[in-house]
Amino acid sequence: GYRLLTEAEWEWLARKAGKSVQTLFVWGNERVIPKNAANIADESANGKVNVFVSKYNDGYSKAAPVKSFTKETSGLYDQAGNVSEWTHDSYSIVLPESGKVVQDPFDLTTDSSHVVKGANWRSGSITELRPSFREGLINSRDDLGFRIGRYVYGGN
Repeated sequence: GYRLLTEAEWEWLARKAGKSVQTLFVWGNERVIPKNAANIADESANGKVNVFVSKYNDGYSKAAPVKSFTKETSGLYDQAGNVSEWTHDSYSIVLPESGKVVQDPFDLTTDSSHVVKGANWRSGSITELRPSFREGLINSRDDLGFRIGRYVYGGN
């Protein structure tokens, strides 16, 4: 059936899918954001957010319609920005016990935080723009969405 992506799936799609090597950003390793790459906190966000990307204008001051920006090498749209995305993983800043491996951290209860991945129209720092950036949320926001995956069994 359909489900939220795991954090690992989300990050693989953003950093490696369709590329010969893993990259720092969805668009590659360059800190300069290519034109039409993402909906992020740009010049139009000056005065509305604490940190914005100067000399970049994506044409939107809030969320943009899906597919408004260049398709990524993974074949997906909007992983570099627009809205951040819920994942299926639970969020914790507490490390597992020494020597213990945590596989598929799906320990989600009503009060547990989900891992949120990806930049959004409020993101302006280099840290927030990297696919490795993660935060934990329990409640929704207006800069948050989701992407679904599907289990595929067997065959082509």
